Amino acid sequence: MDKELFLKKYEEVYRDMYRYAYFLLGHRQDAEDIVSDAVVDAYSRRGELRDMASFKGWIFTILSRKCSKKRKEYATKKTLSMDGNSDEDEGVISGDRIMDKRAPDPETRAVAESLLNQLEDIDREIILLHALGGYTSEEIGKILKLNAATVRSREHRAIQKLRM
Repeated sequence: MDKELFLKKYEEVYRDMYRYAYFLLGHRQDAEDIVSDAVVDAYSRRGELRDMASFKGWIFTILSRKCSKKRKEYATKKTLSMDGNSDEDEGVISGDRIMDKRAPDPETRAVAESLLNQLEDIDREIILLHALGGYTSEEIGKILKLNAATVRSREHRAIQKLRM
């Protein structure tokens, strides 16, 4: 895939990538950094992509893995901070927020974040990939390396939990 085609495909998905990373990480700067890292990795590995129709799923797989790593870093930082061994308690999950024209008001966003934070990480990713990325259960299954039926059942249970 040449540079121009890569950029064209990236332009089609960058907003969804950023929204996904931002909802998972809750911190603007980290979301921007993770998306940038994912794009750099994808660009350097663009020769591995055989089917252009799979671009969105392929780049979201890279992004998903990077977000998972970052969330593990958050957990480690939080544990260190609670133990008193780190002075870096930046409040990353509840850190600075940005809003665009399509974003909900701050109160609605806070409620949504609170609800999403009640879910297990994998269920949160499934909900966000479906709601923000528009992925089908089959596509989400490929990204997260799960069976499509498992994705559907986890999504259904997560939605039920959110309704309670």
